[in-house]
Amino acid sequence: VSTQSTGSSGINAEYGNAQDPNCAGIEGVIHAYQTALQNVALSGPTNCAPIIRTATRYANACATTPHGGQGYLILLILTDGQFTDLQACVQAIQQAQQSPISIIIVGVGNADFSNMEYLDGDRTNSAARTRDIVQFVPFNKYCHGTGGQTSASPSLLARELLAELPGQVEKYYTSRKIAPLGKKMH
Repeated sequence: VSTQSTGSSGINAEYGNAQDPNCAGIEGVIHAYQTALQNVALSGPTNCAPIIRTATRYANACATTPHGGQGYLILLILTDGQFTDLQACVQAIQQAQQSPISIIIVGVGNADFSNMEYLDGDRTNSAARTRDIVQFVPFNKYCHGTGGQTSASPSLLARELLAELPGQVEKYYTSRKIAPLGKKMH
């Protein structure tokens, strides 16, 4: 969340408890989002590398839970433009690949999101990527028609947003030989 008062981007505790920024279920996410909208002024620049690094630290903490390392974090980023710290984001994503985290980026509006496609990496063969953890989806592709007609398809949007998530989670746990709770790895 960017705030005009600080002129920077980062995880902002104005919507909840700074000591425990977790949300309980989808209702918790919706409540945090609604509260944040009332308490912040969205602005640029959009620097997301600090958010990715902070989320990665939380994800690493999830990996040391009493449940045998079964914690996994999904970072959802809504943006109306390019990240102004693209190279720092690339580095943060590369560092996060070994952590139990997936990053879903939703581009809202008519901005040029070509750099987001680059971060997604589905169309590039980056040797630096050991695990694909980013999914980018342009919101307008699923919620606006062409020729001035609007056609919403929330189910297609949800399917696209979550398409890579099962494989990302599975690859993380398989690479660490962590079995689902109650199961044994072969």
